Amino acid sequence: MKKVIIDSVNINNLDELHTLIAEKLDFPTYYGKNNDALYDCLTGDIELPLTVIWNNYYITKEKLSDAIEDVYLVFQQVAQKESDFQVVVQ
Repeated sequence: MKKVIIDSVNINNLDELHTLIAEKLDFPTYYGKNNDALYDCLTGDIELPLTVIWNNYYITKEKLSDAIEDVYLVFQQVAQKESDFQVVVQ
């Protein structure tokens, strides 16, 4: 299973987070940098099987609070839908 590491320790806002996710997961240029677009790309534009390892999630959560939680929930929704997709936060 392919693994992609997303390290959000230096992220200061939601736009930076979406940019990092898009770069690490090689999203198409039309990625809209919002949670709906994230869901669409995770369910249609990535190659499975895939494990996303999200490092420093909890540090970033302290800075962005509910906004980052919403992004994480999108990853969880995809993991529930796609058996070959996992997200691990550290």
